[in-house]
Amino acid sequence: MQLLLARRSLNSMAEKSIKSNGGEAIALKADVGDVAQTKKLMDQAVEHYGQLDIVCSNSGVVSFGHFKDVEEEEFDRVFRINTRGQFFVAREAYKHLSVGGRIILMGSITGQAKGVPKHAVYSGSKGAIETF
Repeated sequence: MQLLLARRSLNSMAEKSIKSNGGEAIALKADVGDVAQTKKLMDQAVEHYGQLDIVCSNSGVVSFGHFKDVEEEEFDRVFRINTRGQFFVAREAYKHLSVGGRIILMGSITGQAKGVPKHAVYSGSKGAIETF
């Protein structure tokens, strides 16, 4: 198994665990809310592994509160990572995907549920993933 792990803050614990169990992994720092960083991430993955067979995007940030109290900056922060970030991960991954390859975007049960209290922004951002 060969894995590329990407996070906004570099943490090699998962990489070390995978390697200690016989897998191959590299960890890279990337903010998927920044399209340029997402492009660079996919280019680095292809440079290292040659092609992409499976891409799983599990990016997300949480936001709790009543929708009447949501500030524009908070809305933008959540959608930048949870929705926009996942969209551009899929777009950039698709450019390098092997024949028969797969893109998996992780949503949330709150994206399918209706009326979850104090989850309007988070639910909306994850609900968009369900419709991709």
